[in-house]
Amino acid sequence: MEYKLNAQKLAKLGRVSEAVLREVRPSSEERKAMTAKINTVMGRIKGLAPKGVEIMVAGSAARGTELRGNSDVDIFLLFNKPVPKERMEKVSVDVAKRMVKGRKNESYIVKYAEHPYARILLDDIGLRIDLVPAYKIRSAKEMATSVDRTQLHNEFIKSRLNKQQQDEVRLLKALLRFHSIYGAEARVEGFSGYLCELLIYTYGSFPKLLVAIANAKMPLVVDHSGEGLDPRQTAEKFEKKLVVIDPTDKERNVAANVSDDSLARFVLLCRALLADPSLKSFNGEGYSDLHSGAKLSGIARRLGVGLYAIAFKSDDIADEIVWQQLKRLMNSMASELSKLGFTPLLSLQEVVGTDAVIGFMINDFRKQYKLVIGPSALMRDAAASFALAHPAESVIFRSLESDRLYVVEKADCTTPEEAIRHLLKSVKIPSHFRRGMKLYVNAVPEGHAKMLYKAYWRKTSL
Repeated sequence: MEYKLNAQKLAKLGRVSEAVLREVRPSSEERKAMTAKINTVMGRIKGLAPKGVEIMVAGSAARGTELRGNSDVDIFLLFNKPVPKERMEKVSVDVAKRMVKGRKNESYIVKYAEHPYARILLDDIGLRIDLVPAYKIRSAKEMATSVDRTQLHNEFIKSRLNKQQQDEVRLLKALLRFHSIYGAEARVEGFSGYLCELLIYTYGSFPKLLVAIANAKMPLVVDHSGEGLDPRQTAEKFEKKLVVIDPTDKERNVAANVSDDSLARFVLLCRALLADPSLKSFNGEGYSDLHSGAKLSGIARRLGVGLYAIAFKSDDIADEIVWQQLKRLMNSMASELSKLGFTPLLSLQEVVGTDAVIGFMINDFRKQYKLVIGPSALMRDAAASFALAHPAESVIFRSLESDRLYVVEKADCTTPEEAIRHLLKSVKIPSHFRRGMKLYVNAVPEGHAKMLYKAYWRKTSL
């Protein structure tokens, strides 16, 4: 089946797009106010930065693709190459410190990515500035840090997207945001702002992008290198189903952070919008976290499963680190639960500040015995080892299936709750998670229920 847009559906999609843009496009007054704020901040930074350091606004605010209400602005301090990296980092933090010193409702914190940068919180004017040090470059070959390429992205997008396409980028961002796949961070594994801009640039418009993605054969390779790369070899090289070659750096896949799950969700979204160009298809089912505990309990009852939530208090460290640690723990526990015979129907995770939670929905039953499949009886050493590991006094009975030995013995854990409590003592858990760790069975406190319901909605709202 090929997905198309006839004239009637294209007109409907146009009306939907205009309705969405009225909600997400910044008004002219908002853009003027934001420009004035940024100019003021730039002036303050310029007065504090060393001579020879260029100051550049980056990201969506600079490229005209920002969404309404955006209060995050990236400002880069561009240093000449001879400046040591340590000096560059120190200067950026020092500029932030001096900028907010003694000022009411202004503060800064040091964040860490590839190298330290400063986040400046200007509460009086409602701005959050990421002040990022980078080297001044003219091509990707001159890069010394990964953030250096941002200035190249700025130049490429600003010189190629017209005003209508800037709005098409806003539409794409809004669609992805409504369905929780906008953002390249670890907790989302979705589409970055720059990737959205490149996709609109590549396909020309939002409707054409929808058609292209809905009908795409995987792997999909978008080649901006100009070298006629072989799609299959390129996909194998980057080990991804979606590859979008960075036009400023042919060795980089801009879609590297897009998970298979996020890609599949995007494909389904495009198909749904083409089949039914409506606000309901665009926005998806409405989300509300009111009475989350009752909602989760209702879902568990309808499915006839138990709801198990493990709450943690994490250290105040980078969100990306906490998210990845929690994800590894959730996957590890789900795998071990399956080995114990209690495979989760659904596994969930969420982090808000220093609160973290994992949730499992598992069929409710009691397991008295387990079946352990052994090696062939004809394999002398392996058969002997299996017999030693399962002596007669510990098994209910032993038998053969064809030539394979097997035994039936008492289950290690008889219920999902027992299995989870066992795993919380035996699996590797980051030490800071053990502080305040608590297991809830079926009745989950509303604060953690809101977190789990958000994760449930994100995972099941296709």
